[in-house]
Amino acid sequence: MTPDTEDISIRISAEAETVLVVLHRLDGGKAVDLEDLQDELVPGEMRFHIFSDALVELLACGRAYQPSGGFIKATDYGTTTEHIRW
Repeated sequence: MTPDTEDISIRISAEAETVLVVLHRLDGGKAVDLEDLQDELVPGEMRFHIFSDALVELLACGRAYQPSGGFIKATDYGTTTEHIRW
């Protein structure tokens, strides 16, 4: 049985440099469809498939993202918070 997947959009500000991204389940299981996963983000928006039951952490520019209220929100370390809708 194939797990349900949902699209998430990752938005990076135009001022951001290329962002290296690690996206994984906190419990070590598979979180993303690796065929759709790209390990670099450039300014703009990219789409990924993520298994809807995954608890994930996304690391980008030193900011950690975790699910919260329908969004994955960045922990803000003095920079603008990006949002990832899922």
